[in-house]
Amino acid sequence: MARPSQELAELANHFEVNEMQPAPEPVRSYTREQYELSLSFHNMTHALQDKNSELLYQSQHDPLTGLANRNLLKKYLQEKINKQESFIFALLDLNDFKDVNDHWSHAHGDELLQHVANRLIDAMSKKGLVSRIGGDEFAIVFNADVTKEKAESLVELLRGRLKQSYQVIQDTLSIDCCCGLSCYPQDAKNRSDLMKCADLAMYAAKKENNTTFQWYQPQMRADLNERVELTHILGEAIKKNEFIIHYQPIIDVNNYSIQGFEALVRWQHLTKGVIPPGQFIPLAENSGQIIPLGELILDSVCKDISLWNQQVGTSVPIAVNLSVRQFDDPDLAKKIEETISRYKIVPGNVEFEITESLFAENSFQIQDADSTH
Repeated sequence: MARPSQELAELANHFEVNEMQPAPEPVRSYTREQYELSLSFHNMTHALQDKNSELLYQSQHDPLTGLANRNLLKKYLQEKINKQESFIFALLDLNDFKDVNDHWSHAHGDELLQHVANRLIDAMSKKGLVSRIGGDEFAIVFNADVTKEKAESLVELLRGRLKQSYQVIQDTLSIDCCCGLSCYPQDAKNRSDLMKCADLAMYAAKKENNTTFQWYQPQMRADLNERVELTHILGEAIKKNEFIIHYQPIIDVNNYSIQGFEALVRWQHLTKGVIPPGQFIPLAENSGQIIPLGELILDSVCKDISLWNQQVGTSVPIAVNLSVRQFDDPDLAKKIEETISRYKIVPGNVEFEITESLFAENSFQIQDADSTH
């Protein structure tokens, strides 16, 4: 009489120990009640197994594209590393994807991502794992038999496929991409460092116009460390005003007369010496410190104009560069007006030059403005 209860207890123990793995058949008991209890318990385990499988799939796949997500990617990478396999890892980022969401809609962006995912799967043709790890960023783990030369060919193929136009919600869109590649175990000994190496390579590819991909190089990490250090001390440098202004004359080639000057900023660091703007301006833009830096530069220029007016009565205009990020400041015009008024100079003595990157990074807004004027 006790045997069916013992078998049911064993079934419950199997359910706990084996974490919802397939359970034994229902217990054959001496009474109908015991058998029905066993059958109900057995059906419950199968229902929970199905639900658990569904939850596991959802935890490892991107709901929008159906690709592997970051969780599954990490697990897959770790398994290959544990097997000590040599392989190539790639990060792929879509260029200017934010403009799609901003100019059209997030629905356009979502559908575009689905199209991109499908083309990536088709182009890879089972030559590796394709995953979406967030936003417009995808990752590829190439199979062990894919050489560096083959990986380069595949990346070029991927870019060619992705650049072909898309039909998205009755609109024709296009998108480009860049890619960073790293090798295990040559570039890194663990999963985290391998992904970081590919990220650094992708960053380098983004800096090079029309460059499809970059392989990781050790110098990239050294450059990163320098950028982090400069960004860290930039704020203090602005507070201490470690910046100097050089004035480059603007010459009229017809009569070789000076028509004005362009203000060029340099960072005079105590130990690193003179740091050119190509190094610190992008860091200031990315960190948001370009706003106080821009105010500091304008203040210095207006102060010099006021001083020259007092000394020699000159009214030659000075051109000041405005960064893309400064246009994100809603108080930009007000701050300019206040600075010019504070030094009591003629507004025409200050000119502003808008960098080409403003138009490149805000092409949709420029087009909209052009279409309405």
